[in-house]
Amino acid sequence: MASKHLQWLTRDMIPGPYFCLCTSQQQFDRVMRKFKVPSRDYLNSGADATCHHMNNDLNELVCVVCIRPVPLDPVSVCALLVHEAVHVFQEWCLTRGEHAPSREFEAHSIQSISQHLMTAYREQVI
Repeated sequence: MASKHLQWLTRDMIPGPYFCLCTSQQQFDRVMRKFKVPSRDYLNSGADATCHHMNNDLNELVCVVCIRPVPLDPVSVCALLVHEAVHVFQEWCLTRGEHAPSREFEAHSIQSISQHLMTAYREQVI
C-alpha cells in the first residue's frame, strides 16, 4: 500500500470573509470583472480608503479594501487599514447574524485582518 502524504489543514475554527487590498482603480476594475459587478470608483469621494462588500457565486462574503497609494506616512496607512479591517469584521458579523461577538474574538479578528491588509500594502506599494 502506497504511503499517503500528510497534509496539514487550516487552523481556522471560523472561516472569515474573502478579502483583498486594491491600491489602484485598475486592480479594483479586475476584481469587479471577476465577480461580474459593474465597476465604480475604487475610493469613495474624498476618502483615502474604502471597503466594498459583495458576494461571490457561492453567496460568500467578499470584501475589497481600497487605499490610495499616495505616500502617506506609515502610521496613517496603518490607521486607515485598521479602520477598514473593522468594516470587514463588521460586515462579516452582519452576514453571519453575529450581533454580540466576544471582545477577545473581535480584537483577534481585527488584528488578523489588519495584519493581512498591512502585508498586502507592503507587497504592493513599498
